Amino acid sequence: MLSLREVSIVVSSRFEQFGAFTYRLKVSRQLSIVFRCLMKRQCVCRCKFQCYCLIELSRPCVVSWFVGEGLHIGLVAK
Repeated sequence: MLSLREVSIVVSSRFEQFGAFTYRLKVSRQLSIVFRCLMKRQCVCRCKFQCYCLIELSRPCVVSWFVGEGLHIGLVAK
């Protein structure tokens, strides 16, 4: 039988795995939205995956910068 501490560690570990899996799904979904927009030559004006994804569909864009783990993608109108 597991002690209370062992149970909390197991639950914590499962929760972290679930959180990481959920985060990967969210990033994957947002990446697919961004790439779909790029394929349509649409404009993704500002995207910071950990917080929000704002998509503007009015102007063609080019990729302007990528930064580290936060995976910021900036796009500017051509």
